[in-house]
Amino acid sequence: MRTYTHSILFVPLFFCLLLAHAQKESSFQDEIESTFQACFRQKNARPLLDLDKTISAKATSDHNYWRAYLHYHLAVYLNVTNKKTLAEAKNDLGIDLLVHQKFKSSEDYALLALMESFSIPFKKEQALWIAPRVQKNARKALEMYSLNLRAYFVLGSNDFYTPKLFGGMKKAEQYLKKAVAQGKQNKETTKTYLGAQFFLRPFSQAAPQTKEIRKGEKMG
Repeated sequence: MRTYTHSILFVPLFFCLLLAHAQKESSFQDEIESTFQACFRQKNARPLLDLDKTISAKATSDHNYWRAYLHYHLAVYLNVTNKKTLAEAKNDLGIDLLVHQKFKSSEDYALLALMESFSIPFKKEQALWIAPRVQKNARKALEMYSLNLRAYFVLGSNDFYTPKLFGGMKKAEQYLKKAVAQGKQNKETTKTYLGAQFFLRPFSQAAPQTKEIRKGEKMG
């Protein structure tokens, strides 16, 4: 059981950032991503915290989405800087914003699935309950928009890191190929496209490559 909870849905930090690339068009996206980089330069989370106040003051139709998107980046930054408890809290806040949004779009569900998957290393004992929600939300995103690249990526990485004993490694290649196909058609999603290509390598190369990628699990 411990092996399952440690590895299921773990995505190396670099690929968490690849997956985070938003599919919605907004000036907030570039601002959040540049501010995220500023946090590393300044070695402080204050830039994102200040930006959250700015976004909170603007009543837009996708207000909750962008606040959640910001909190995901904030959680990643805090996790990198070894502030695990705060990272979990900020990620949970973003999840809560999306869960309580009355009308959700495909991208809302895809981001929710991503943030829930990111929460598993913090809540290993709840992995068996969180994992089905991740799959449910990613599939809901695809029901609403069948070309949602991020949703395919979340499903693919989910299956990739789920041990075969628990039903994993059955559809990872299928989902990741769909993510790659969408990435080729949409230059806006190049970051996620490159991540999908990375995860596809073990399916076309020798078994040792799979072991190399899975070493990333120890990072969690």
